[in-house]
Amino acid sequence: MRQRRKTEVVELRAFRADGTLVEELEMSVEDYYEGVHDLIDKDEYRAAHGIAVIEGRVYDPAGKLDQEFLNRYSDSGAYAGGRTAFADGTVNEDW
Repeated sequence: MRQRRKTEVVELRAFRADGTLVEELEMSVEDYYEGVHDLIDKDEYRAAHGIAVIEGRVYDPAGKLDQEFLNRYSDSGAYAGGRTAFADGTVNEDW
């Protein structure tokens, strides 16, 4: 059976510093950019759940991987740097 391609979807995985998976989310690209989500938008939420890393994948309307990112967070849940790789080969880093 052929698996359906994911289109216009964002996949997120959150981890503790020891690599333990804390949370997995999947949402539409529109919801990711337009909505407010505790995991993405709230330092307090990340701190309370011990989240140190969030990995994400963003798929375009054709179901191709548009970008992949890895963000690191401090003990207080604040953004502490990250890396984003885009389908066109562009990479942004601010470690």
